[in-house]
Amino acid sequence: MIQGTLFGLFVFLFLLAFQPFGLMTYPGPFKLLILGGYGLNTTLSLILIHTFISLAFPIWYQEKNWTIGKNMILATLMFFGIG
Repeated sequence: MIQGTLFGLFVFLFLLAFQPFGLMTYPGPFKLLILGGYGLNTTLSLILIHTFISLAFPIWYQEKNWTIGKNMILATLMFFGIG
Protein backbone atom coordinates (compact mmCIF):
# COMPACT_ATOMS: atom_id res chain seq x y z
CA MET A 1 0.00 0.00 0.00
CA ILE A 2 2.79 2.40 0.86
CA GLN A 3 4.70 1.38 -2.27
CA GLY A 4 1.66 2.10 -4.47
CA THR A 5 1.18 5.48 -2.84
CA LEU A 6 4.84 6.38 -3.31
CA PHE A 7 4.74 5.35 -6.98
CA GLY A 8 1.59 7.43 -7.50
CA LEU A 9 3.22 10.43 -5.83
CA PHE A 10 6.31 9.94 -7.98
CA VAL A 11 4.19 9.87 -11.16
CA PHE A 12 2.41 13.07 -10.12
CA LEU A 13 5.63 14.88 -9.24
CA PHE A 14 7.38 13.65 -12.39
CA LEU A 15 4.55 14.88 -14.61
CA LEU A 16 4.41 18.17 -12.71
CA ALA A 17 8.16 18.79 -12.95
CA PHE A 18 8.88 17.69 -16.52
CA GLN A 19 5.43 17.94 -18.16
CA PRO A 20 6.10 15.43 -20.96
CA PHE A 21 3.71 14.49 -23.77
CA GLY A 22 2.83 18.11 -24.51
CA LEU A 23 1.46 18.82 -21.03
CA MET A 24 3.32 22.12 -20.90
CA THR A 25 1.09 23.45 -23.68
CA TYR A 26 -2.15 22.41 -21.95
CA PRO A 27 -3.99 25.71 -21.35
CA GLY A 28 -6.70 24.51 -18.96
CA PRO A 29 -7.01 25.62 -15.34
CA PHE A 30 -7.33 22.00 -14.18
CA LYS A 31 -3.81 20.86 -15.04
CA LEU A 32 -2.96 19.95 -11.44
CA LEU A 33 -6.20 17.99 -11.14
CA ILE A 34 -5.43 16.06 -14.32
CA LEU A 35 -1.86 15.32 -13.19
CA GLY A 36 -3.20 14.26 -9.81
CA GLY A 37 -5.58 11.93 -11.60
CA TYR A 38 -2.66 10.16 -13.25
CA GLY A 39 -0.99 9.75 -9.85
CA LEU A 40 -4.22 8.54 -8.26
CA ASN A 41 -4.77 6.07 -11.09
CA THR A 42 -1.29 4.69 -10.54
CA THR A 43 -1.82 4.42 -6.78
CA LEU A 44 -5.20 2.72 -6.99
CA SER A 45 -4.14 0.35 -9.75
CA LEU A 46 -1.07 -0.83 -7.85
CA ILE A 47 -2.95 -1.22 -4.56
CA LEU A 48 -5.87 -3.09 -6.15
CA ILE A 49 -3.67 -5.46 -8.17
CA HIS A 50 -1.36 -6.16 -5.24
CA THR A 51 -4.31 -6.73 -2.87
CA PHE A 52 -6.23 -8.89 -5.34
CA ILE A 53 -3.26 -11.12 -6.12
CA SER A 54 -2.29 -11.61 -2.48
CA LEU A 55 -5.88 -12.41 -1.42
CA ALA A 56 -6.87 -14.53 -4.40
CA PHE A 57 -3.65 -16.56 -4.56
CA PRO A 58 -2.10 -16.64 -1.05
CA ILE A 59 -0.01 -19.77 -1.67
CA TRP A 60 1.32 -18.40 -4.97
CA TYR A 61 2.28 -15.17 -3.23
CA GLN A 62 4.33 -16.72 -0.39
CA GLU A 63 7.92 -15.52 -0.15
CA LYS A 64 9.40 -19.02 -0.04
CA ASN A 65 7.75 -19.83 -3.40
CA TRP A 66 8.56 -16.48 -5.02
CA THR A 67 10.49 -16.58 -8.29
CA ILE A 68 11.67 -14.11 -10.90
CA GLY A 69 9.00 -15.43 -13.25
CA LYS A 70 6.25 -14.62 -10.75
CA ASN A 71 7.75 -11.19 -10.27
CA MET A 72 7.70 -10.62 -14.03
CA ILE A 73 4.04 -11.70 -14.22
CA LEU A 74 3.13 -9.35 -11.37
CA ALA A 75 5.07 -6.46 -12.96
CA THR A 76 3.31 -7.09 -16.28
CA LEU A 77 -0.09 -7.08 -14.58
CA MET A 78 0.76 -3.82 -12.85
CA PHE A 79 2.00 -2.29 -16.11
CA PHE A 80 -1.22 -3.14 -17.94
CA GLY A 81 -3.33 -2.20 -14.90
CA ILE A 82 -1.87 1.29 -14.81
CA GLY A 83 -2.13 1.61 -18.58
